Amino acid sequence: NHLNRRLLPLGEDMDVWRIWDAVRAVDYMLTRSEIDPERIAVNGNSGGGTMTSLIAAVEDRIAMSCPNCYITTWLRNVENELPVDGEQIVPGFAADGGEMADLLILKAPNPLLIMGEKDDFFDIRGTRETYEEVKRIYTILGVPERVRLFVGENSHGFKYHGRRAAYGFFNEIFGLQSDD
Repeated sequence: NHLNRRLLPLGEDMDVWRIWDAVRAVDYMLTRSEIDPERIAVNGNSGGGTMTSLIAAVEDRIAMSCPNCYITTWLRNVENELPVDGEQIVPGFAADGGEMADLLILKAPNPLLIMGEKDDFFDIRGTRETYEEVKRIYTILGVPERVRLFVGENSHGFKYHGRRAAYGFFNEIFGLQSDD
């Protein structure tokens, strides 16, 4: 928030800087011989869930994504009086009618696991509503199985059961075996 407040008067936004860094990270990963360019996925919690959603929306080399404890609706954020961080709302996006589901469907039909926690301050009702909207689009595209919802029983954070769900989703989609 501190950095974003200083950037906005300059016509800049923390989102853009963070996305730039994430794209450069993908560039670097692809220089590594052990990286399969067809199996690049992103996953993050809270601000990382924001970044997961944003980088997946703009980076074609991302094969699948799994945002955690960020996805809800703008209305549910307002109803909760949630003081979101500056980088969590792309400037002008909501004013132009954009919703979190719109960020996620930009990568349709790439595999997507929307994750949240029952007692998170990112309202789980909005998480479920966003999932239903995204699922509707994936169904129209003929691939409803490529979008899923995981709701944990905890509060904000990337908890054990959520991590297991994300790893399982990645392994399933990429055809990998788990060690456990």
